Amino acid sequence: MTTARRLRLAVLIAALTGIALVVFVARNLDRGERTGGAVTLLSALPLARGEGDVADVLAGRSAPDPLYRWLERRRGIAPIDAVGAGALGRAPVLLAIQPRALAPEELVAIDDWVREGGRAVMFVDPLLGWPSRYPIGDARRAPLSDMLGPIETHWGLTMTPGADGVRRLPGGGRVTVSGAGTWASDGRCRVTLGGLIADCAIGRGRALLVADADLLHAALWEKPFLWRGSEAPQLLLALIEAAERGAPPAAVPATRRVAIPLAVIGAALLFALVIPLLLFLRLRTGLRARNAAGTSGGAARPDPSEGQKVGQNPS
Repeated sequence: MTTARRLRLAVLIAALTGIALVVFVARNLDRGERTGGAVTLLSALPLARGEGDVADVLAGRSAPDPLYRWLERRRGIAPIDAVGAGALGRAPVLLAIQPRALAPEELVAIDDWVREGGRAVMFVDPLLGWPSRYPIGDARRAPLSDMLGPIETHWGLTMTPGADGVRRLPGGGRVTVSGAGTWASDGRCRVTLGGLIADCAIGRGRALLVADADLLHAALWEKPFLWRGSEAPQLLLALIEAAERGAPPAAVPATRRVAIPLAVIGAALLFALVIPLLLFLRLRTGLRARNAAGTSGGAARPDPSEGQKVGQNPS
C-alpha cells in the first residue's frame, strides 16, 4: 500500500471515529429538559447548597447536591424551612425528603393541605445512611430516622425494617435501597414494590410515600464515565408526575444513559478532530520529504544505461 493510500485510510478511520463519537454523545447525553412546574421542597438533607454556609458557597467550597441540580433543571424547586398554608401553596406538589422533626401544627398543616386537594411525595428513611461531616446528634445533621411517623399513622401506614439491595421498577429500571423500610397499610393506601412505596388517597388529595431516602444519594445512581447505577431520579420524577395526575406512576425504563462530564466530552471531541489533522499533516510532510529526496537523488546519479551505451560506442 502506498503512502498516499495509507494517509487517506488513516484520515477516513479517524473521521469515522469522530462521527461515531458525536452520534454516541448526542444519543446518550443527559440533556435535562424541563418537564413541568416547580415543586416545594422540605428536607433536612444538605441538598440546596451542601453542608456549607453562604460563605462556603460564595467561595466555591460548597455546591448543591447532584439530585438538587438534576431536579432543578427539570422542574424547578421552591425550598421551604417552615410548614404553613402559605408555604405549601407555593407549588402544586410538596416534596419532603427526610425532613426534620415537625411541630404538631406543621403536621396538621400538611394533613389539611393534602385533604383539601394538595399533592405530596415523601421519601422517609428509618435508618438514614446519608454521609455528613457533622457528628450524630448535631442539629445541622439530618435526622437518622423517619420524623413523619404521626402523619403516617394518621393515614393508616406503619413502617417495619426492610431489606437492602436492588429493587426492579415497572418498565425495567431499578433503584438501590439502603436501610429501607417496608410499608404496611390498614387498607387506605396501596402498597407496591415489595412495600417500598405507599400510594394514599387522602380526602381530595394524594400522597406517595417511599420508605427510603438513601436511594436518592448520588453515590447510588450517578456513575461518571460508566452506566448510571440506578434510575432513582427518574423514579422521583415519575412519582411527582403521578401525584399531579392522580394516576399510578408511569413505568421507569432502564435509561442506559451515561453520565459524562462536559470537560470529558469536549476533550474527546477535540481529540477526534485534532488527531486526524495532525496525522494528515505529518504524513503529508513525510511524503513531500520522500519525494524531494527521490528527486534530488535522481539528478545526482548517472543513468547506467547511458554509460553502457557510451562503452559500446567508443567512436
